[in-house]
Amino acid sequence: MDKIILKLASQRKSIRRYKNDKVDLSKILYAIRAALQAPSGANQQPWRFIIVEDPDIKAKIRRICENKERE
Repeated sequence: MDKIILKLASQRKSIRRYKNDKVDLSKILYAIRAALQAPSGANQQPWRFIIVEDPDIKAKIRRICENKERE
């Protein structure tokens, strides 16, 4: 088991460029269902998910987040 985890960790990649292809909503919802299974402190599940499709709103969110990171 330890070797499997080490192998997976060593093969991990960071993605720097993304395709502009639209992702099928069913795949997004499946990923969210999987994420909801993650453990959380005191079983509180404090996360919220919002699906944003509008490119202008995505750009605005990105600018706000990047500005906050710089602060």
